[in-house]
Amino acid sequence: MGPDISEVITEIATPRVMVVGAHGSVGVPNLVLGILVSMSRQKVSTAVGYAGDSLVRATHARRVTARLAHTLDPWALEREPLIQAFARLSGGAELVLIECCDGILDRYPEHWTVGSSAELAHLLKMPVVLVVDGWGYKETLAAMVAGIRDHDTRLQLKGVIANRVIDDHHNQRIRTAVEELGGITYLGGIPMADAEVLAGVEHAGDADNPSLLPRGRIIAAGDLVKAHINIDAMREIATGGGLLEVNKSFLTGVSQVCKIAVADDLAFHLTVQDNLDLIRRSGGQLKAFSPIADFKIPSDVGAIYLPNGYLHVYARDLAHNTSMIKSIADFAMRGGIIYAEGCGVAYLCKKVILSDGSVYDMCGALSGIASAQVGEAEQIEPVRTLVRSTKDNSLLAAGNVMRGFRERRWRFSFEEGSIDYGFELRDELVVGETHNGDVGDTASMAFSPTLDGFMVSDNILATTVQLHWGSCSEAATHFVRHSAKKNNAK
Repeated sequence: MGPDISEVITEIATPRVMVVGAHGSVGVPNLVLGILVSMSRQKVSTAVGYAGDSLVRATHARRVTARLAHTLDPWALEREPLIQAFARLSGGAELVLIECCDGILDRYPEHWTVGSSAELAHLLKMPVVLVVDGWGYKETLAAMVAGIRDHDTRLQLKGVIANRVIDDHHNQRIRTAVEELGGITYLGGIPMADAEVLAGVEHAGDADNPSLLPRGRIIAAGDLVKAHINIDAMREIATGGGLLEVNKSFLTGVSQVCKIAVADDLAFHLTVQDNLDLIRRSGGQLKAFSPIADFKIPSDVGAIYLPNGYLHVYARDLAHNTSMIKSIADFAMRGGIIYAEGCGVAYLCKKVILSDGSVYDMCGALSGIASAQVGEAEQIEPVRTLVRSTKDNSLLAAGNVMRGFRERRWRFSFEEGSIDYGFELRDELVVGETHNGDVGDTASMAFSPTLDGFMVSDNILATTVQLHWGSCSEAATHFVRHSAKKNNAK
């Protein structure tokens, strides 16, 4: 006789809300930043998820909320892992906020897990706050809101925020028209002048390191939202989410079995933060360290995780910290597990060559040279990529497929025979292909070996793809157990 279903299923009732635009480029990211600041001021523990691949905005959210932000990407994750990620995100939170930057009804590609932001809200049983552009609209805006609500009868459209309203009179006309629809709360409008200030927040970071937003800009975003948006009403809307049934195992972890050192400073921090949560829940004790400022890696660790980031901006500082370089090189020499992604791979190389021709010595755990392909302030959009393991390694068993976002800043050259193509890669899925990575008749899209994913030995795994470990259920557990085994054997 099987277990009582009530013993393995629990219900997630955490208040939740999705903030999404009527169309793209309506100012959702900046509004969400201000909302998070306002929630923080009210001492509301807010967990944030992003329905996309913006690891920079996830970094901003982590800074404001002091919680890991999750990447609820409908391309990277299938339906069950999406629900699992949401369940993990909700743990210990008073409110969960999901940001979507596509238009609410705009269709995702056919091969994605859900068809639109509206369908994602339905999957996660979330009330929706719709952000609209108020410029040029009055009563007609209410007709647009009603059309969106009625287009999908499952949609819990409960709130509206207008961006770029002209004045108080304009704002009041929009409020009256929206609230006459019934069942929808008008949360407020951002005046045109303030909307321009708020929009500037997105571009206010360091030109070379967009993860850095000046504290003054963050405070300004919070002040504008506090002045114009009814946060208490938004919190009330969030309580209207339906009960989400999940397996209890999604919310529990295992006892700590190994310490994992994670680089976290100006140069290294840009990663899918779900990975760190999954490591922690799989028994890994995360120990943050700074390759720029610390003298050595934390003691008694079984593995090092080197995220992507902005090594090209801080190469000089990293090169000057020779004691840290030696500490990592010695760890690699002793057979310690190292997982590196993006610029973390460049850091492990013997040298890096920047776009201006300057050369810096790095760790030397890899025999190659990393060359930056673009200038410091140039940003390159990541490519959605599938990764298939060709053999067992510290993260994946042979044949496992994961998904992630390939960073294209670095080009690598290695001594012949010094690396092993442990991964095969294939860029974004084509229309009509199945979610498990089957290629079908599209021979040109076959997996192929590349220097964007390789292993040097069974202890160093390096890739320019920022993998979403949630796309392979065994990955985090495999990594922690492998790291613990190696640590015990040293």
